[in-house]
Amino acid sequence: MVAMLAVVAIISAAPPMVAPSAPELPHEYVDTTPVKSAGRTIHLSAGDNLQAALNAGNLGDVITLEPGATFTGPFTLPAKSGAGWLVIRTATPDSILSPHGIERVTPEMAPLMARLVAPSGAVMSLAPAAHHYRLIGLELSPAPATYLYHLIAPAREPVVDEDQPHHIIVERCYLHGDPVQGTRRAVALNGRHLAVIHSHLSDFKEAGADSQALAGWSGSGPIRIVDNYLEGSAENVLFGGADPTIPDLVPSDIEIRGNTFAKNPRWNPDGGRSDGSHWTAKNLFELKNARRVLIEGNLFEQYWGTAIVITPRNQNGRAPWSTVEDVVIRRNWLRQVWAVLLISGFDEYHPSRPTARIAFEDNLATDLLESGDPNPKTILMVNGPEDISVRHNTLLTTPKLRSSYLYLANSQVKKGSAFLFTDNIVHMGFYGLGATNPGLGPDAGSLLNGHFQSWSFERNVLINTRGLPTAVYPPTQLWASSLEAVGFRDLARGDFGLAPQSRYRRSPVEAGDPGVDFQALLAALGRYGVGDPRSARGAR
Repeated sequence: MVAMLAVVAIISAAPPMVAPSAPELPHEYVDTTPVKSAGRTIHLSAGDNLQAALNAGNLGDVITLEPGATFTGPFTLPAKSGAGWLVIRTATPDSILSPHGIERVTPEMAPLMARLVAPSGAVMSLAPAAHHYRLIGLELSPAPATYLYHLIAPAREPVVDEDQPHHIIVERCYLHGDPVQGTRRAVALNGRHLAVIHSHLSDFKEAGADSQALAGWSGSGPIRIVDNYLEGSAENVLFGGADPTIPDLVPSDIEIRGNTFAKNPRWNPDGGRSDGSHWTAKNLFELKNARRVLIEGNLFEQYWGTAIVITPRNQNGRAPWSTVEDVVIRRNWLRQVWAVLLISGFDEYHPSRPTARIAFEDNLATDLLESGDPNPKTILMVNGPEDISVRHNTLLTTPKLRSSYLYLANSQVKKGSAFLFTDNIVHMGFYGLGATNPGLGPDAGSLLNGHFQSWSFERNVLINTRGLPTAVYPPTQLWASSLEAVGFRDLARGDFGLAPQSRYRRSPVEAGDPGVDFQALLAALGRYGVGDPRSARGAR
């Protein structure tokens, strides 16, 4: 049973506020600027030997493949000396492949692409220390009716830094699993200076094991994931999940911008449109071992579970350095999910470093699903994560289930732990604020004192459609009786900025309006390719 805050006359005072330490942004970003070839152009038609061309090609060369031709591997990208990039691409001109400039490809463009398949192994294996390869405009998949572990992956996991593949870019490619047999993942991001951009990754699924569009656990980074459609049945994107083969390695400096994360609705056994599948499903995005991660301008949608999960995992007990720290999640739109965010403070099964410095800011959550989990928590925090900031979000929890907009559990108050929950617009749902171990106490202040050494819970607009007690909250909260009472610009058309006449607008000298900056959100979504999620293009 989820408890509810009781009405009392005295509010427990907040301790002197020590602001959460701000997360660090990535120290280094992957450069994906297009390059001009200074070497030969090697053209291959159907039936030609692609592996021989890969072996003979030099950095600086371009290998072009006949559009519509199928090349059967597996293939290996060897380590080469020299300067420049070895480009492997379809011969389709950029003016046809990307008629409006560099943009995300779709499955409908497959006839314009050369197809690379394999009946075993990986379609493309990266030799130890392979570097400076760029794959452009290719379709990669298993051979028909074949299950593969990877489409692109290191030939063996690196055990020293020098073995890591590096400077590998997958650009404007269509990668997909077998529709019947499934495929574990598209790309194993175990290396340095890796990027997947402007691509479509779909149908990665497996029963009884985790599958992903993208996953990395033994690569140091930096990594760039920008402007892709990403579909995987367990986690669409995962960092961690297996112990690194390089001691003390934490995947770091990860940029994730402008992507669409979605599950195939046919995988939902409760959705009425199921294909009878039994594919393992967990979340849309998960961090188990990662540092300095920027998640910005993405659309997370169509999942009957939690969208984003942050939980350090020393997965097999041999990596006690595992951590999740310095994560910025900002200007993302989350819709048609059960729950938005889960943050765990540590691995309760094996030793790990703590979760620390997580900022969840300027995000929008709408159209949350009303089926599945009978007690959904919009934001759930367990095991006492450190230095958490939740600011300027608009989170419209469904009130029809036994829902809570914020739930805290199993915390151990640590010296210096700080929590900020300010300037949000939040639908309180069925129960509002909840907690266990320690439980609620008499009021919100007592609850937060039991979970953090320092906290601030200020200036939030709380949408209270069920008449939940208000006196238990710190007095600086603002209250609305309905969504309509908030004064959004155009609720019916999905414009969640505050209208000029909204009573919750603030003067220019104050800290900005409560809730998401809706125009800044749309700008972030459009900058890298998602577009406006209310349009057909944004929903693709």
